[in-house]
Amino acid sequence: MDYQNEQIPGYDSFAQAAFVMAILSLIGCRMLFIPTIVASIAIILAMLSKGFRRHLTKRARYAFLIAVAAIILNLILSVQTMVRITDQMKTPEFREQFNQMYEDIYGVPYDDSINLWGGEAL
Repeated sequence: MDYQNEQIPGYDSFAQAAFVMAILSLIGCRMLFIPTIVASIAIILAMLSKGFRRHLTKRARYAFLIAVAAIILNLILSVQTMVRITDQMKTPEFREQFNQMYEDIYGVPYDDSINLWGGEAL
């Protein structure tokens, strides 16, 4: 009797949910931390879909790989964004524009808020 192909009820829905969440995390990679959370849940669901079987199903395997790829892509894009922002903060034009917007919102220029004595937060 071949027990490897036996359908275990409930576990295929985990694989399907993991696959959908992995695709959604890959699509939403430009959002900051949400895709990482969704992809992590997809990885957990993919592992749970294994159940008592020896191997993951194809759908669960693809969900796992897509979720890992989404986490890596999100990490790369986040680091790239932070590097670009720090590079732009060095240019005087961008710094002045940022100071003006910060002052419009909070009432104090950004440069002055960084230089507060005693570590007081605004």
